[in-house]
Amino acid sequence: GLMFDIIATKDILPGDEVFISYGSEWEDAWNQHVDEWIPVPSEGGRGEGARDHIYVEEINNDKSYSKILTIDEQKKTKHPYPKNLETACYY
Repeated sequence: GLMFDIIATKDILPGDEVFISYGSEWEDAWNQHVDEWIPVPSEGGRGEGARDHIYVEEINNDKSYSKILTIDEQKKTKHPYPKNLETACYY
């Protein structure tokens, strides 16, 4: 995976916040992306693409997702996982 070192220019004390500047070129590119971004269209009628995004914290707190479902189980339930959530088993 991607790794990088961060070198502090002063001592970092407990409770201090660390800020990273990616520079003005990155910020300009990000602002352009935000201005030009178009939501992803729905695939197969399962919601509204990116507008159908659900954060994993919401899934964890939702009682209808109380157990981990296989792909086959998701096809049989009223509450399949949203498209943005992926489960995997590395055994």
